[in-house]
Amino acid sequence: MASHEQQGDGGSLLTDTLRALTKAVAKRPHSVLWGVAVTVVACVALTVQYMDFKTDRADLIDPHADFHQRWLDYTERFGDSSDVVIVVEGEDTAEIQKTIDDVGTRLRAEPKLFTNVLDKVEPGRIREKALQYLSPGQLEKGLNRLDQYGPVLSGQWELVDLDSLINRFDYQLRRRQATNPRSARSVLVHSDRLISSMQEFRANPKEFASPWPRFVEVDDRLVDTTREPIYFLNDDGTMGFVKVVPGDPEDDFAGATEAIDRLRTVIAEVEEQHEGTTLGLTGIPVLENDEMRRSQTDMLFASAISFVGVGILLFVGFRGFRHPLLAMLMLAVGMAWAFGYTTFAIGHLNILSVSFAVILIGLGIDFAIHYLARYLEARREGEELRPALENTSSGVGIGILTAAITTALAFFCATFTDFLGVAELGIIAGGGILLCALATFVVLPALVAIADKNVEPKGLPTPFEANGLRSLVARSPLLVLIFSVVVVGAVGAQAVYLQNGEVVSKVDYDANLLNLQAKGLESVEVQHRIIEKANTSVLYAVSLAESPGEARRLRAEFEKLPSVARVEELATRLPNHPSRETRLLLQAYRARLAGLPGDPFLPRRVDPATVGNALEKFHASLRRLDDRQADRIALEIDKLLARLERMSLSDQVRYLGAYEARCKTALLAQFHAIRDGASPEPVVPSDLPAELTSRFVSAEGQWLLQVYPKENVWDRDPLAR
Repeated sequence: MASHEQQGDGGSLLTDTLRALTKAVAKRPHSVLWGVAVTVVACVALTVQYMDFKTDRADLIDPHADFHQRWLDYTERFGDSSDVVIVVEGEDTAEIQKTIDDVGTRLRAEPKLFTNVLDKVEPGRIREKALQYLSPGQLEKGLNRLDQYGPVLSGQWELVDLDSLINRFDYQLRRRQATNPRSARSVLVHSDRLISSMQEFRANPKEFASPWPRFVEVDDRLVDTTREPIYFLNDDGTMGFVKVVPGDPEDDFAGATEAIDRLRTVIAEVEEQHEGTTLGLTGIPVLENDEMRRSQTDMLFASAISFVGVGILLFVGFRGFRHPLLAMLMLAVGMAWAFGYTTFAIGHLNILSVSFAVILIGLGIDFAIHYLARYLEARREGEELRPALENTSSGVGIGILTAAITTALAFFCATFTDFLGVAELGIIAGGGILLCALATFVVLPALVAIADKNVEPKGLPTPFEANGLRSLVARSPLLVLIFSVVVVGAVGAQAVYLQNGEVVSKVDYDANLLNLQAKGLESVEVQHRIIEKANTSVLYAVSLAESPGEARRLRAEFEKLPSVARVEELATRLPNHPSRETRLLLQAYRARLAGLPGDPFLPRRVDPATVGNALEKFHASLRRLDDRQADRIALEIDKLLARLERMSLSDQVRYLGAYEARCKTALLAQFHAIRDGASPEPVVPSDLPAELTSRFVSAEGQWLLQVYPKENVWDRDPLAR
């Protein structure tokens, strides 16, 4: 006992301070523990009330970094809420579209949870302004074609009666063949279309193919855009997508969680109604939400396992229950203080710093182990309770403080990194370690002073000392050293391999954030299926343009890059030509098509003999031509006349009258479509669905481009390219 007392005499200021602190704690342990309990309750209350969880990966990045400033500039203009993606899979494209419609209807019914539902693109007012997407040259050609139908547009619809139409073909063919044989080609093309249409209608009256040429050359994709909704599908039509922004952007984690949970309920209900489709949920908000929720759950579970595991090891090492329980209580206090400190200093946890509890359990318990081991050794040597505690603090206190300070400094050095997630973890873990060291000298002596107050030294446990191992090291240090080197070398060799005479590391850096997710997460599996089946990703680059023209130019440049699969933007949905260049032409269309009848044509009584004579006359004109297409049309007329001859007179009249009515109505419908799409009012972004414009045009008038990669940029090398 004398030797330990001497260690405390003549010590440094620090050892004297630790001795004095322990002496005061051991003298009034109950008062100290009551004070500690108050601070623990305060820290827990502070944590419960004010601790937040940051789910956005942008929260891990230095806000002052240049690239992050660009991101903040983008989110300021377009909002920081990314899309949740609902994926609809199936074999029937029509059924996928019905499912998408059902999902979209349900989501729009809950505007508090879901905004900007983009399930399809409706034509909107674009249908009224469709001709503005044509160039002035194309519009002029269309007007010239309409001029050829001037009498019809003036009301002389009898000119397109079936017999009149065929006779006109015959007249034009003979006239052009005599004056300009090359111009007769257009007559052959039109007449070929008419005869084929009559043949198909005769075979199946439910199928009618219009024989009329297209008066204005409009891209088929534009025609589809202005006629019916456009769904977001993969190339095979086996996967459809619905995009939606979840929750209130100001409500961060809780709002997104509520919206995502409701989304999963909705898609489960929809899946029951549509047996031919399966639905899944992914997107950056879902991935981040799943990541944080799973990490919270898993870290709580891991912390509990770590806490219990450490306790079991202490029970084995100290060969008892009392002192391990005291060490675990001290650790719990240190962790409570650390949570309070984190709430006060940082205010939140992120996907990295949420792991600090496990770190503290592993490092903080070391202080208690050293302290208790030294205390029990002093008691076995005959020291009384309080002197043993004081000598323990002065004896191993310097070592514990040195370990705590150096370890904390190592964590605090992480604050020098620009990666905010690591910096925050360093601040939290470093401060937590210092608080665990403080608990070692404040909480643990008080607990021991109460627990061992009436316990004799012989009643104290003897910790596991590994005497055999110490004896072996003392007797054969060289042998132990050689054995250690061999073991370290054997284990280290597993980290490398030889390739072409070079040593290559087996340890690689995995930058794919999907691989960090827990196995079996729906959002991750759906994302993998999107990459596999749709060759796309929820990740894309963004670029901002100041005008629609600049957006088109940037799109063209981006699409030339080998790493770019496609570019999505809104400028190409607007006309390429200013409205001032097309306004007069569109007004001319409106004027020439102003007097159209409103109702479709009804079948009239057509004389089969008149039509038959016209066909035979045209047939004879075709036979006089030395032309392969003319011969083929003549052969088709032979077949048509033969079929008509096999029909009764009443059937001939019914067939020819029905076809002529359908033919006139088709021409009238095309005229109506041209007139209805000839509005001279300029096309503006507000003519497009708000769900599109809000994503691609900012309030300040900037135009967004979303640049999608050709490769899987979740992996590092494709992302670098």
